[in-house]
Amino acid sequence: MLSLSARLLLAAFLFGLPLVGCSAQAQDSLRVDRPPSGQLSAERLAQVASDIRSLLAQPLASDADQAREGFFQWLQASPDVSVYACANFLYPLAQTESRHSVKLVIFQLLASAAHTIENPDANPIEITTAGLRGSLDAYNVIVATEGEDARDPFMDFVASMAPREDKLEGYVRATLSGC
Repeated sequence: MLSLSARLLLAAFLFGLPLVGCSAQAQDSLRVDRPPSGQLSAERLAQVASDIRSLLAQPLASDADQAREGFFQWLQASPDVSVYACANFLYPLAQTESRHSVKLVIFQLLASAAHTIENPDANPIEITTAGLRGSLDAYNVIVATEGEDARDPFMDFVASMAPREDKLEGYVRATLSGC
């Protein structure tokens, strides 16, 4: 579950920054269901992780905003999945003027949740790195679809480290040490 401070941080820029709807170049529908509340079976959790991966692969689908918000609400209340949200990690993205920054922060948290479901013994460094990679995957699709106007300076910085796992993991490790 997200800590209270993480929820407050997200709420601050969810309400402080506009959520931008799908672009005119929206992708096909995702066809994912918001998970039910309460404890879920391992099979249902695996489906949730798969659905999150589908959302990351199609971040501009016609129903992506609804799916993202539904998964985020589920994550906040889920007794099955806890995601550590470090303000030091989320703040740089929240401070950019990218119209997709809020989406990308939520994608990072959702990708972290999917990794946690798929790898229950993963440590916080692995989980956070996987979350950042998932957000980067969604970002790459957004830029490929919408062009250069969709670029985000922080995500471009992350992309510059992504080819080298040790460099990206080192960044995660250093950033998390301040949390």
